Amino acid sequence: MPHRLIQRGVLGALLFILGTSVALAERCSTPLDWPVTFHRSKWAEIEEFKPKVKNPDMSFNYQGIKETGIGKINLDYFAVRMNKGDLTTATVLADLRANLNEIVFSGVNLGIYPASPKERKRWNSSTPLGTIMIFDLARIKSVTLERGAVILSCLSEEDFIFSTIQLHLLPIGTHPVSGHRAFGVFQDSEETITIYVKAVDRVVRGYFAFGNFGGLTPNSLEVFRENVIFAGGEKVWKNLQNNLVKRYAKYNAKKLSPIARRVNY
Repeated sequence: MPHRLIQRGVLGALLFILGTSVALAERCSTPLDWPVTFHRSKWAEIEEFKPKVKNPDMSFNYQGIKETGIGKINLDYFAVRMNKGDLTTATVLADLRANLNEIVFSGVNLGIYPASPKERKRWNSSTPLGTIMIFDLARIKSVTLERGAVILSCLSEEDFIFSTIQLHLLPIGTHPVSGHRAFGVFQDSEETITIYVKAVDRVVRGYFAFGNFGGLTPNSLEVFRENVIFAGGEKVWKNLQNNLVKRYAKYNAKKLSPIARRVNY
């Protein structure tokens, strides 16, 4: 069944729902047919993505997978499938964008939000590309210990991509990983819709450049850091699956088995 069952004739309604009048990409990412047989090439469109979107108000550098990453490359896919009912891909994507923080982080002490009041206005505007968002990645109670910035680097009728950046604004600075994560929706049959996140990323080079630390060599420190970061990420995206199942319970939403692999770059 082709992924693009949505028709161009509904584009006007979709643009109204999304609040965007800019030229949209045909599609930012490729959904995976289920069941999935893992092969790195199925993540190629994200691994090879070279964002060029700019932000006129904030200074930043993209954290390229090759240019700033180190160690193994992470490829993951977390999805939920549900009955279509009265839903459309447009309304589901609009819900995902409008309630992103709740959908991703409800149940955990983390969060995502626009980097400034101006960025909030941009995120909710007719031209959201280039919006810079902040992820709170580690907290103890109300104290945030780690943050990371991303930019909305691609937007289509059915998905969007956040790319990690080094934001020239303290205390944000460098994101702990280098790469891209897509959030998408597609109608995979006449009766079902699937929501997914799909990512390719690597730990950023030199994020904890402590040298020897606690008797660890630099190489073992990098491996430890990689394991901690990606294990934490998996918990976040499994939490998103749980939240989506609850949110769309009336549509019999079910988690699909997640894929999270780290392979040699």
